Amino acid sequence: MASTLNLRQQQGHVGHLQEQVRQALEHLYDFPYLQRHPLACELARLEGRPGESPGQCLRRVLVAAIEALNPGPGVPFRNPQARVYNAMLLRYIEGMTVIEAAHELGISRRQAHRDLQRGQEAVASMLLARREGRLSQAGDDTGLSSIEQEIARLEAQPRPVDVRTLLQGVLDLVQHVAERQGVQLRAELPP
Repeated sequence: MASTLNLRQQQGHVGHLQEQVRQALEHLYDFPYLQRHPLACELARLEGRPGESPGQCLRRVLVAAIEALNPGPGVPFRNPQARVYNAMLLRYIEGMTVIEAAHELGISRRQAHRDLQRGQEAVASMLLARREGRLSQAGDDTGLSSIEQEIARLEAQPRPVDVRTLLQGVLDLVQHVAERQGVQLRAELPP
């Protein structure tokens, strides 16, 4: 009886965490929202980097968790094995609506919702595993996503960067997402 009660409490906790993950993903580019999100302070305490705000930490961890769903470069975009990852990528990273993501993936809106729910469950499970210390933390690259590994590799090999070119590249990428959201961007970069 006690183990059944404990299992129900644990399932309730996972469901609550999944809802928090869904809310944070829905606001992935809304830094004031992420800054106030309940997961932000907890993750910043567990995994924050120097100079990183709690909202930035939450966003970084969520993006890394989505990237961890990537089945790898050898799996075609519309392959069922890649569908959850691609649905999460299109919906939350690229900012598409569920209908747009479903159309891009060649699936129904209902299937897209199911895939997104599976993705949210997977991200919540990853966060729960991190919280419980099941994933390695310090110095072990096996628990890092490919994005985090690339960041670590680049940090180890600093080189000069043309900031203007870098900013222009970022603006080009962000412009696509901004247009989908009906936002106009205007930037004036110094020569």
